[in-house]
Amino acid sequence: MAIRCVEATFRVTATRWPAKGLEPMVEVCFCGRSNVGKSSLLNSLVNRRTLARTSNTPGRTQGINVFEVKFAKAGNNRQGYFVDLPGYGFAAAPESVRRKWRPMMLGYFRDNPRLKAAVVLLDIRREPGEGDFETLEMLEEFEIPTLAVVTKIDKVSKGKRGGDLKRIASALGMDDWHDLRAVSSQDGTGIQDLLGDIWEVFGTPLTIPTQGTEEGPGG
Repeated sequence: MAIRCVEATFRVTATRWPAKGLEPMVEVCFCGRSNVGKSSLLNSLVNRRTLARTSNTPGRTQGINVFEVKFAKAGNNRQGYFVDLPGYGFAAAPESVRRKWRPMMLGYFRDNPRLKAAVVLLDIRREPGEGDFETLEMLEEFEIPTLAVVTKIDKVSKGKRGGDLKRIASALGMDDWHDLRAVSSQDGTGIQDLLGDIWEVFGTPLTIPTQGTEEGPGG
């Protein structure tokens, strides 16, 4: 049974966490180097063309963008937040912005009971880099379940994809390259499989402190 998005709304851009005004719901965050295709993937997952802004200029996303989304499957609904984190390696961004990237990520990952999974995006045509490993290390430190997703697979031939996925899995120290999700925002390959993973995450029970969850600057 296919999973489809029935609602998708931009809620807030924050530079510090927790952001104000968000109801307590499960969060799935999306991480990746600039120009990895993060905005295009978000738009594909919610079947919208312009929910997340795409750009040819790396580093356009310089804050934490939050989208409220609801999905339907076989008559059931599940909802939560997609959290679009700033891309790393964004050479076009000012140095002052680049210096704030790690503290911003740490502030988001640390003590965040709503965050139930992180989607880390990797370009099939590129080797995993320093930013990828640094992000994965932070996610491991805070024991956040992580799903490695390889983007832009339509950019390489079908005969070459298996070898490229094995190369990326090896670089990440993964035993089985089949654990990678391979997707294309252009032709839809792998989108339903990834939605299936997200559907399961959105079904995770959410237990958060009753006080203090909305405190702190945001927006």
